[in-house]
Parts: sequence; C-alpha cells; structure tokens
Amino acid sequence: RQRGVAAELVQDQPVLAGREFDYLFSVGWLHLLPDALLRRARRGSFNFHDGPLPRYAGLNATSWALMAGERQHGVTWHEMTAEVDAGRVARQVLFDLAPEETAFSLNARCYEAGFQSFRSMLADLSDLSGGELRLVGQEGPRSYFGRHDRPVALGTLDWQQPAARLAALARGLDFGSYANPLGVPKLWLGGDNVLLARLARAARGVLDDAEQAHARMAGGQHV
Repeated sequence: RQRGVAAELVQDQPVLAGREFDYLFSVGWLHLLPDALLRRARRGSFNFHDGPLPRYAGLNATSWALMAGERQHGVTWHEMTAEVDAGRVARQVLFDLAPEETAFSLNARCYEAGFQSFRSMLADLSDLSGGELRLVGQEGPRSYFGRHDRPVALGTLDWQQPAARLAALARGLDFGSYANPLGVPKLWLGGDNVLLARLARAARGVLDDAEQAHARMAGGQHV
C-alpha cells in the first residue's frame, strides 16, 4: 500500500471490487476461485501449482511425490478452469530431487522455482515479446489428491516394506516447523502408537530418531 499497490484483506473469497485487470495470478490460495472473478481477467487467470501436472494435481503434491519415491519433481503455472489443476500450462519447470529431500525442503525449492518461472512469464508478457503466453494442453496420466486424502494406514510403518519406502514415507511427512496437514509416521507397538520425528535410511538399515523412543534397527533391504 505504501508503494501504491492495491491490497485487499480476504475474509472468505477475494472480491477485488471496482478494479480492472488483465491478468489474475493465484499463489498459495488453496481454495477454488469463483468463475465470476476468473472471467474478469481480460487476458487470463493463472495458478501456481507446487507439482508437475497432470501427474500430481490437488493438494500436498510435494509430500505425495516423495512418498511415491519420485526422483524428479517440478512446478506448474496453469490456466485456472472449473476443474481443479486441469487448465492449459503456461510454464512448467522440472528438477531432480535430493536423496534426503523432505516435504519442508521441497516446498522451499518449489517456491523458488515458481518465482523464477514467474519472472520468465513476465518477460513473455512484455511488449517486446509480443505480450502473449504460449499455452499447451496437459499430457500424460493424471492423479488427484484431495484435502482429506491421507497415507495408507494413516502413516503407520509397515516393517514388511523396504527400508527405502519407509524412509520416503517419513521424509514426505516431514514439514519441519510448519503445520503438518497429513500426519506423522507411526510405529505400532502392541496397542501403543509411537510418533516418530524422523526416519532416515542408514547404510545397513533404518535408524529411527523418535520423540518418545530411540532404537537402531539394522537390516538389509527389509527391516
């Protein structure tokens, strides 16, 4: 506001009353915007999504990708339509995942990639570039993760699974100091659940660094 930029305190849905605009960009807004608002953008409405589309549509894309054992992730700027995360793609950036990537670290990387790709979109929109974004349809298999989707067995560790899969589950549920919308890994101990703070793949098995119990479990591919 001090720099003359209009600002609006959003209680339920943004209104942007009395304002005209060519483009509408949505970043970090986790709700559907009304069609009436989208139609007011004369040249297009675009959303930042923290995952590669159409493979990881919906919420918490970074966590689901890590829990699935993906080795590559990305971000997508896409046209906003009536169907969630289904519009044409204006920009998509892919990058490799670090071996010990967590939801916390991957979220940060996604926002950085989103910022850099937004800058490149602005360059395309300049008069010198013709002022248009090249939009392409989404291709490939689509998956969607809703607000109430949760990991299998609510994140309870299954020791019949490979150690790498258990570690991927824990890393996908590691949000650092931020609010965790999915849950934490759980170790079933004959009627009691122990909530694990971290589960890392060790050279010969799995090391769990628990809040309530500390134990080293050595093994090979399975533990």
